[in-house]
Amino acid sequence: MRYNPYNFNNVKLIGFAAVCGLSLVGLANTGTGVAVLKTVQRVPATLTSLLASPTAKGAIAVCAAEGNCTPQGELTAYADGHADPGNGRWNMGRFSYQHGAATPAEADRKQLARLRSQGKVILNEAKKEKVPLNEKEIVNAIDLANQAPLAALEPNGGFIDRLKQCRGQGKTGSDAVLCARSQSFRNPITGELEAPGLGNSLSRVERDQQRRMDAIRDALASAP
Repeated sequence: MRYNPYNFNNVKLIGFAAVCGLSLVGLANTGTGVAVLKTVQRVPATLTSLLASPTAKGAIAVCAAEGNCTPQGELTAYADGHADPGNGRWNMGRFSYQHGAATPAEADRKQLARLRSQGKVILNEAKKEKVPLNEKEIVNAIDLANQAPLAALEPNGGFIDRLKQCRGQGKTGSDAVLCARSQSFRNPITGELEAPGLGNSLSRVERDQQRRMDAIRDALASAP
């Protein structure tokens, strides 16, 4: 199984956004992922702006997709911390960080640093593959990295690769992003969808990804 099938991030949105369903969490960035991160040195200006602080518009968009804040950036109760029913870990902060933090503020600092590093990898891959990205597409890629790092970061079958494929099929705009986000949950070797928390159902994965995309859209639209 490529991904941990459970994450509280969708369940907690029932009260916040009237959406029911279990989300997906990717495996931590270890091994090859870390090695890739070390090869990227410079932070593009757009990425720096989007993730400049926990209240930067890109960070708020990811926070909203997680259900930890409103599209306007107001924190929900879940940002203080909640147990992940899938793996029992404690999710904390705007980005549901679960790798050890004493406070939500510390969790935000740590995960924001991870997202900046992951964002560099994504933009580096996009440049290499000649896949242009606008602001909304960059934020969606970062959010996917927050939800499921392997789905976002893998050169073969990750977000950039899938976006290139989806555009090649004639999809554009949000349709291409939804296609790329959803197809990124397929095992690149077997082609099988690895989303047991959503019944390995493509339609349920697409609904989950569309819900996150809608939250990102609303957050970016609310940004000053």
